[in-house]
Amino acid sequence: MQSKESLRIAVIGAGPAGIAAGHELLAQGFTNFRIFEKAAAPGGTWHLHTYPGLACDVWAHSYTFSYRPNPNWTSSFADQPEIESYLQTCATEFGLDPHIQLNTRIVRAAFEENEAVWSLTSDAGESWTFDIVINAMGNQHTALYPDVPGKETFAGDTWHATEWNHDVDLKGKKVVIVGSAASAVQIVPEVAKVAGHLTVLQRTPNWIMPRGSKPYSESRRAWNRRLPLLIRATQKIQGIMMGFVHKAATNGDPMMKNFEDRAKKFIDTAISDPELREALTPSSSYACKRGLVSDGFYPALMEDHVELIPAGLASVTPEGITTANGRTIDADVIIYCTGYRILDFDRIEVL
Repeated sequence: MQSKESLRIAVIGAGPAGIAAGHELLAQGFTNFRIFEKAAAPGGTWHLHTYPGLACDVWAHSYTFSYRPNPNWTSSFADQPEIESYLQTCATEFGLDPHIQLNTRIVRAAFEENEAVWSLTSDAGESWTFDIVINAMGNQHTALYPDVPGKETFAGDTWHATEWNHDVDLKGKKVVIVGSAASAVQIVPEVAKVAGHLTVLQRTPNWIMPRGSKPYSESRRAWNRRLPLLIRATQKIQGIMMGFVHKAATNGDPMMKNFEDRAKKFIDTAISDPELREALTPSSSYACKRGLVSDGFYPALMEDHVELIPAGLASVTPEGITTANGRTIDADVIIYCTGYRILDFDRIEVL
């Protein structure tokens, strides 16, 4: 039987799951492991995604490793730069930097039955042999584009939310955002601040609650540093609340009707246009789909230069798009907020 020190272990991905795996391996005495990361830095989805407005929709103190709380969150909901910094700090503090191999995309994993080992191959043609392989890749990084004709013919700039193009200035541009779910509700308010005209395509509406992010003062952060039990207490309370809501949602608890009423009130308060209000109100019950949080999405849709079209994308033309309800929209930029290829296993060939 191999010793812990000699057992060769590969971890694919240096995001939250990969960092957690590395921490646990070291804690259990396994030292002969390598963490492969396709990007130029650890952090996973929080390194790869950089779109404007990106933030977590889970309370910051609950979005941490249990063994490494962060007393320095600057608000109750952390944004992308803070989360990326936290994860990279954790990787360093946990002693993982020497184990992480960056800029290495694993494209093939083959199990050699005769020797009972795994052979991993990178996109550069390098190969390694391991006794154990841990998949820590996550599923929110490979863009999913809608299957519609004409995408390649568009004459303007276009990209997916996960591949944000920071070189394109959106000021004064005619922008189309395809999608209205988790990434869109964060992106739309930011793009609306600079675009000349913004069109948002929505196939189905989502229930949205106010985000209500509150800043943490330096005094609050100082107390968190002095008394870690304050963070533990906050995490405990938040965990109980989230668990209660999850249980109520899965059991069809009447409490969900209260959440739905609150979400409806949020729409009624933020949206004065009756037609727009109707378009934004889901027909499904609250919690049938993932709930969203945003303070800025509804106000952005009320701006004169912003239009919501309650229809999907039918096709793309060199000049813009056509919608499923027959509208033709000219565009300088098309941004796809259309989700991820979550079942692709990052296109790794597994044998």
